[in-house]
Amino acid sequence: MRHFFLTLILGVAALLAAAPTYAAQQIVAEVTIPFNFFVANTELPAGTYQLSENYRYTMLLRNVNTNDAAYAITIPSNEVVLESGALVFNRYGEYTHFLTQVRSPQRALNVFLPTSRTEHEAKFGLPANAQTVQQVVVATAK
Repeated sequence: MRHFFLTLILGVAALLAAAPTYAAQQIVAEVTIPFNFFVANTELPAGTYQLSENYRYTMLLRNVNTNDAAYAITIPSNEVVLESGALVFNRYGEYTHFLTQVRSPQRALNVFLPTSRTEHEAKFGLPANAQTVQQVVVATAK
């Protein structure tokens, strides 16, 4: 009986230690994005979003009104951001935007996003003379 309770306690402790918690998701920034955009291969509508570091090397971007959300794998950046943060988008053509970088004064979420398959297809689907990328920067509110 004693062995059973010890095993039960150790099992519960292991589950609690391994389980993700919402408290661990620290909201790093809030930003209003005035255009539709892609995060990796997920298209999101224009709106106000909260960014949070979900786990190491992953980020969650969630619309505060519609709860539309996307997860992204991130690559840490060594750039130092001293002032307010910003989101950097690559724009192809007139209306196709892809989130490519998050600049945050908090080191927790100062990252690059790898080029997705959808972004690669958007870039190379354009005529050769229109394949130039333009960067669009949107400042964060927090």
